[in-house]
Amino acid sequence: ELVSTENSEYHTNTQTFEVVLDIGTRYIVVDCGGGTVDMTVHELDNKMGTLKELYKATGGPYGSVGVDQEFEKLMSSIFGKELIEDFKIKRPAGYVDLMIAFEARKRTASPFKNSPSNISLPFSFIDFYKKKKGSAIESAIRRFNDPDIKWSTQGMMRLSSEAMKRLFHPTVEKIKSTIGDVLNSPDVKGIHYLFLVGGFAESPILQHEIRRAFSSILKVIIPQDVSLTILKGAVLFGLDPTIVNVRRSRLTYGVSVLNRYVSDYHPPEKKIVKDNIEWCADIFDKFVLVDQSIGLGDTV
Repeated sequence: ELVSTENSEYHTNTQTFEVVLDIGTRYIVVDCGGGTVDMTVHELDNKMGTLKELYKATGGPYGSVGVDQEFEKLMSSIFGKELIEDFKIKRPAGYVDLMIAFEARKRTASPFKNSPSNISLPFSFIDFYKKKKGSAIESAIRRFNDPDIKWSTQGMMRLSSEAMKRLFHPTVEKIKSTIGDVLNSPDVKGIHYLFLVGGFAESPILQHEIRRAFSSILKVIIPQDVSLTILKGAVLFGLDPTIVNVRRSRLTYGVSVLNRYVSDYHPPEKKIVKDNIEWCADIFDKFVLVDQSIGLGDTV
């Protein structure tokens, strides 16, 4: 049973439906974690429910930490890069408190939310800035002169919904671009479903952007307990590793061998002579090529 959820400022619409996959159905899994986003494409192979991997796991460093990095860049722009770096070194606990405060607002950021996000800057940061610059922290925010970023009388930095969305934008765009590259691969035509999973997939902003970008060409499915889905899958795979009966090789595998030396083909530094016969050393004899399909139980 899978759940698709659309949130708005005024209502929550939750649709529960069961997805029935027929033989030959292809789907892409997009696992959005904290550090990386990993993707793979599977095809339902037979009635027993075994899977064929059509596209080897790919992705990149586009996890939710990218949003944290954008926030740090924003703080550096407002208060000075040197001060932020100095604060990280001299007040590491305070820096952790700062990022925890941002994390709380990052998790609740929504494309349907018009109210601002209040980020409580830790006292250690406020005190550090005042001692270094000799002025109050709100003066730096005023000088930055961004209408979407203000200082509240409650002692918080207030980001408008647009400012918060801008922090997500670079990371979300990289994720969408990588998904697009996979979908455009000639080897994986005919994908019907996109499963969005992982901790970062809980973000309403990411969910909205993925739906907006791809729901016209395939069905975007966000399972219930999205952050636990990968763990559940790992447990199920551990119980029955044969469920994926065809995989794509991540690397090229082989062994080093000797071949007869060919003077106009092999490099001279690799030539060795044994029993008056010229050999070329370090020839890589390939057993399996990268991205080659390998069936369960295949031998070489």
